[in-house]
Amino acid sequence: MLRAAVQLLDDPQNGLRRLTMQGFAQRAGVSNATLYRWWPDKAHLVLDAYRSKSARDIDDVVTGDLRPDLVNHVGHIAFALTELGSARAVAAITLAAAKDDAFGALYRNTLLRERRQALLDVLKAGRRRGRYGRLSTSRWWSTRRTAQSTTGCC
Repeated sequence: MLRAAVQLLDDPQNGLRRLTMQGFAQRAGVSNATLYRWWPDKAHLVLDAYRSKSARDIDDVVTGDLRPDLVNHVGHIAFALTELGSARAVAAITLAAAKDDAFGALYRNTLLRERRQALLDVLKAGRRRGRYGRLSTSRWWSTRRTAQSTTGCC
């Protein structure tokens, strides 16, 4: 069911705004009752679908060697957005999260939290292996705020 949801979200003919729970059910070949048994609404289904896609598309191997780990992490994200056609859906999800408080809270507490944690895991592993110097607290927060404002990350 989650793959069907991702396919519909990634399809330029559909997208987030045009999708309905009934459309998801039809694409997945299940009844509406089955769909609602697992997800209470479209928001939960959409975010679960993209959480599943992120876990599948973005490699979580962390060696502690900061540069290759960051290149690998960001490279997988870029590949998913460009080559796997996720950019449009990710943008729609992000905009919906900014416009709708309830969806935004769910987004921040699920998908965004997991993506931020994956990046933080890469940074922490690099620090544990001594692959980058200790940042002062003010420099760390300044770097983090810059990353947040420019990428929505961290």
